[in-house]
Amino acid sequence: MLGIAGMGRAMPESKPKDMVGDSEVVAYLFTASLRAPLSSEMVNIYVYLTAQLMARRTKELSPDFQQAVSRGLTEWEQKLLDDLRRDIYDKRGGEIRSPLLDMLKAFKRAA
Repeated sequence: MLGIAGMGRAMPESKPKDMVGDSEVVAYLFTASLRAPLSSEMVNIYVYLTAQLMARRTKELSPDFQQAVSRGLTEWEQKLLDDLRRDIYDKRGGEIRSPLLDMLKAFKRAA
């Protein structure tokens, strides 16, 4: 999980800056699932995002994950995901500030 945590922090350009990335949502949902069962919508979001992260790392996905990616999220699940991204962002205190992250962002902008 730690190996992919940095992959999801960078949000696509179309997403607002006040949201967290895929891997942070997956990490949050994983730990939440250890505490209490997730709703079916949250399970669908968790499986979909996990499949997205795995697709970025590997070329082959299991049939279940391929189905999750091809099915996508419903409008309601997408709304729940966007709300969850904002909630996690707000609860962690906003943008992460780190000299190393700032340097990497500057390097990425220059490239």
